[in-house]
Amino acid sequence: MAGFRHLVEGILILGIKGNIMKITKNDLLMDVTNLIINPAVKEEERRILITYKNNIEESPHLENNIMNLSNELRLLAVKNISSKEKMIIAVNEFYKKICSYNELNKNIARGLGFYGIMR
Repeated sequence: MAGFRHLVEGILILGIKGNIMKITKNDLLMDVTNLIINPAVKEEERRILITYKNNIEESPHLENNIMNLSNELRLLAVKNISSKEKMIIAVNEFYKKICSYNELNKNIARGLGFYGIMR
């Protein structure tokens, strides 16, 4: 069991060092502002981005705002599937960037929880 523990700890350390994604409030605001002024962005996408921009400027809870924006864009994507529309590439790339935010921490917590059950 000690070998397994050493292996798990090694994987966690490698994962943490290699995959940390830092997103700052300023970077997000700049990305969102650029998307808002992009003429190719559809009205519904723009509405979601403007709402998010207003929320992040007023709220100190960056993580919650990122997760809410990710959820809103995901819901829009699902809605677009039924109407056979697509998000523009720039919004899609931005969604990919923010949807993985904080996933590493969740996966580490799941792994540690599973490791605790196995002991």
